[in-house]
Amino acid sequence: MFFVAPGSPVISVKATENLVVNEPSRIVGIVPALPAGKTWRVEIRTPYSGGPRPLKELRVIKSEFTVTTN
Repeated sequence: MFFVAPGSPVISVKATENLVVNEPSRIVGIVPALPAGKTWRVEIRTPYSGGPRPLKELRVIKSEFTVTTN
């Protein structure tokens, strides 16, 4: 799980804590300390598609919502 600044995709923070829930339709984790005054979008990056073999390229799932830090 990554937190990415929209408009600046090179600015990203990886959630290094273990995910609490990692299911096909739901992911729950701990938000890392993020720099204040920025807007963030959640991205999930995975090499898996649900099948037995990993994908050649990462599959990136982007949230439709953003979060703003104070």
